[in-house]
Amino acid sequence: MRDDVKALIVVLGIAIPILIAIRPICLRFMSAEVYARRRNAWIILTSVAFLTPSFWAYALVAIPYLAWLGVKDDNPVALYLLLAHVIPPYPFDIPVVGINQLFELTNYRLLALVLFVPWRWRNAASRDPGITVIGLF
Repeated sequence: MRDDVKALIVVLGIAIPILIAIRPICLRFMSAEVYARRRNAWIILTSVAFLTPSFWAYALVAIPYLAWLGVKDDNPVALYLLLAHVIPPYPFDIPVVGINQLFELTNYRLLALVLFVPWRWRNAASRDPGITVIGLF
């Protein structure tokens, strides 16, 4: 068995009982549907991160899934904070023809681009400013 699969079994073996234990506390602040969606998102993205060979393969799976979650979730900031440390914030260069790199992509930036930018556009389109964070947008 590969080492990353063994590590995934250990991580999920620790995380799943914790997720079960904190469920009653979380249900005070969110609905059961939202809790299940966020719990499943953490488990799925953690599993994908452990089982894919590169960041780009992870991003290929994570981007559409996060875009779907961002539309469904009413609080993308909480979703961002939950998923921020699914993978370490190691920078990956985005190569561009003629330029050495466009910018570095980390899990933090990936989450921000996929969750916060569409959320901000939806709030701007509805003329409801939502949560204003100085310097964010």
